[in-house]
Amino acid sequence: MNNVLRPIFQQTVGLLSGHRANGKLLVLTYHRVFEEYDEIVDEIDAVQFTQQMETLSKYFNVLSLEEGLRQVRSGKVVPGAVCITFDDGYKDNYEVAFPILQALNLPATFFVATGYLGDGMMWNDVVIESVKNTELTDLDLAELSLDKYAITTTQQKRTLLGVLINRWRNQSLDKRNQLAQKLSEIAQVEFKRRVMMNQDEVKQLSDAGMEIGGHTVNHPILASTSIQDARYEVEEGKAQLERITGKELRYFAYPSGRVDKDYRQEHKEIVEQAGFSAALTTNNGAIDQRAGMFELPRISIDYTNKFKFGASLARGYVQYAN
Repeated sequence: MNNVLRPIFQQTVGLLSGHRANGKLLVLTYHRVFEEYDEIVDEIDAVQFTQQMETLSKYFNVLSLEEGLRQVRSGKVVPGAVCITFDDGYKDNYEVAFPILQALNLPATFFVATGYLGDGMMWNDVVIESVKNTELTDLDLAELSLDKYAITTTQQKRTLLGVLINRWRNQSLDKRNQLAQKLSEIAQVEFKRRVMMNQDEVKQLSDAGMEIGGHTVNHPILASTSIQDARYEVEEGKAQLERITGKELRYFAYPSGRVDKDYRQEHKEIVEQAGFSAALTTNNGAIDQRAGMFELPRISIDYTNKFKFGASLARGYVQYAN
């Protein structure tokens, strides 16, 4: 950031100080952190993530999820309280994000879907890798009840990914996997690289003081799953991570995490009965004493530059104010 823009940014973030001391906790949601920016996937990269973490370290109070929720329950939340969370269990969380967090001495919580640890790959990543890495110039998806798509440009690939993921996300777990596998065959793509953490990397995060949280086994949309299967996903995911870390899991994040669309009241009850202390959603909001512990909101971050990052934080504190 140049010397002209720096004081403007500092003043903008500083303005939050007067409003943020209002007993609210922001929980930030991340997924992947790439070593270098990927135009097709459009997730945060190491440079952007480092800048964000430096901003949080300098201007905010970054708390562990345990401490943040303890302060919420006590009604005494420090000004600028923020927690950092990651969903799914990507390998780049360990390889890229973890060293940055360690260098700045920042805590974070990693919600891990255990069924993909090691060489596994979630259906949406199969879709992404298929479209991103195919050498074909177009994909005829008639077998998937779709059209033929030209994919010679980055924008065309991004558009197709949006179509496929939005169309398939609410299908059953088996159906999503079948569709993604068929797409990979049409795209003629073989998967050779590991994208998820393995058990040893999860253990290392835990041993270093990072919180590990439950995120089911296979990352299904719970609202599209039978109650019996949903209970298995929640309980077995918890049990597996407790065996890996040697610690009791306290926190859970609903896959996809939108109220009514991805989880319902009965799933909140399953999570509580499984022995978790709290559960997080992707519903936008700041957390205060009124929040239900098994339906805690988080905020997504606009990470394209420091100003938009600051604006995302400002919205989090201001938009959901009393």
